[in-house]
Amino acid sequence: MIHSTGCNTVRDLIKDAIGNVQIGTGTTAESSADTALEDLAAEKAAAVFDGTTGEVRARGRLTASENNGESLTEAGVTISSVNATRQVHAAIAKTALIEVEYELSLTVVDA
Repeated sequence: MIHSTGCNTVRDLIKDAIGNVQIGTGTTAESSADTALEDLAAEKAAAVFDGTTGEVRARGRLTASENNGESLTEAGVTISSVNATRQVHAAIAKTALIEVEYELSLTVVDA
């Protein structure tokens, strides 16, 4: 069993290694075999902070002037320069009228 302090210790190791939030336009469903986004459109330095016990959150934002005209459909987080997560979602049509902020959560649990 990993207790709360242990979960937070592992969380802190992951938090210190997170580099970027990756944003893409791929539409294939995510799988455990993924090693990268399907179609990388942007990579933003992650703003990283603690969530609940064992949880770390990473945020990346596209400004109004970035990636306009793209249909954003996937996001992930890099840990030590390697893509560690990938999540596919409904399309967001990026225009100059909006900023898009992704927040991804990674949680260490006792399984």
